[in-house]
Amino acid sequence: MRPWEEAEKQVVRSALEDAIVDKFGGSGRGGEYPAAGFGNLDRALEEIGISTNKPLELVRSPTYGYPIAALHDSTLPRITFLGCFFDRNSTEQKAIAVHEVAHRWDCAHNWSLSKQMLDWINWGETPSVQANNPQEDLAYTVEYYFFMERDEARFWTDDFGAGLYGYASDPRYGGKGRDGLRLDPGYEQIPLDKREPSLNPNAPGTVQVYDRYDFLECTFTGKNCKP
Repeated sequence: MRPWEEAEKQVVRSALEDAIVDKFGGSGRGGEYPAAGFGNLDRALEEIGISTNKPLELVRSPTYGYPIAALHDSTLPRITFLGCFFDRNSTEQKAIAVHEVAHRWDCAHNWSLSKQMLDWINWGETPSVQANNPQEDLAYTVEYYFFMERDEARFWTDDFGAGLYGYASDPRYGGKGRDGLRLDPGYEQIPLDKREPSLNPNAPGTVQVYDRYDFLECTFTGKNCKP
């Protein structure tokens, strides 16, 4: 560890306030990507596992390089910030903070959220090539849920701004737009990341696509949950 510089404290404070208050605790602000969190700061803090008895401990590492920030699993998980973090622009810093807070959220639930997500969804590639395990899958999903413009145009959701939104708006797949894709009967026999949307979405037996975005929307807001 190394001592914090005052300017570094301000940068981290701004990034974490955006992550916890505006994103996890927010109700969405409209605009192009109106992703909503829990809609209540107290609820967000409870879910993330932050309280007087369980503070969010922040550590400044003397190391410059990657990872830019990391959550260390301990009795009271802490986020370690490396020097490279402070060379990023403010949007990137806020997205990184969201990613690490997502790990803390998962940790507060005994790492069950990442497993629940994979059990819940019926569609989709991982949101990032770096999402190489369930915990990183969840963290990147949360990051791109709140910062959809950073989603690498990957085909993991038919919601706002993502690669499959074009599919969902295509008349061949029903042309319904957001949340418009459906899967043909028997999709369970096809690997998750190999499933194709139905070219006959109005046929009997088709099933709505429930992807990672939908999982977070349901978990945060109680909307768009499975019937």
